[in-house]
Amino acid sequence: MKFFYLLFFFNSIQCFTQLNCKITKTLESSIETCFHQNGKNSTIQIWDLNRRNGSIEGFNNKGESIFKFYLRTYAGHASAHWEYYSNGQVKKINYSSAPDGGIQHYSGSRTYDENGNQTNSYDDEYPPRLITRIEKEEIKLNTKSEPPSIINAFNTYYQISNQTRKKQIILYKLKNQNFIHRKIIKPNQIIYLDSLKGNKLLSYDQIDIIQFQDKSLNFQILKPQEVELSSSLKTWIWYIITKK
Repeated sequence: MKFFYLLFFFNSIQCFTQLNCKITKTLESSIETCFHQNGKNSTIQIWDLNRRNGSIEGFNNKGESIFKFYLRTYAGHASAHWEYYSNGQVKKINYSSAPDGGIQHYSGSRTYDENGNQTNSYDDEYPPRLITRIEKEEIKLNTKSEPPSIINAFNTYYQISNQTRKKQIILYKLKNQNFIHRKIIKPNQIIYLDSLKGNKLLSYDQIDIIQFQDKSLNFQILKPQEVELSSSLKTWIWYIITKK
């Protein structure tokens, strides 16, 4: 955690010494915008006021988005470090993400030229995306020169994190299914609810939380947070917290 804050502090100092930047605060968030020499946005970094959830988005000098990563400082981490050219264009961004107690992790980097064209990329993720036998046959049958389209190439994971000191019980079901699942979650534990494959990344509404069993009314379940680990891998996480 300390390392993450040091990276963020370094980025902020670097930003102000090289670029024209401004910070805007609202009732719900803090927004740091840095600009290209032509005045268009280069990066927009947003944090909620508790500095728990955030995002970093980069743009070329035409105003077109070239990357976006989600950031968080709890339940594991999701952090980024980036550097600029003198004209305000992002030169390179490194990103990493992993949940507390989970098997997933992702790290990657993107490199750009001074006009914002991507020149290199690197991705390392676990679990790796698996290609089924059907997908292999699809690749074999495709004789065109362009890269073949892969069926079910996108993976969406669903998790729930118990951030309280008490055992919690939830009931849930998958969309368009009648079977109800029951899960017991230990204090400070993250568990998998399910994972779905498809031809695109899916929304959190594929999982319906039917009942959150808290008779004391001292706890609440928050709207799920989106963690995009890569262009083909995303996780939705619900958080059970103690009411303030």
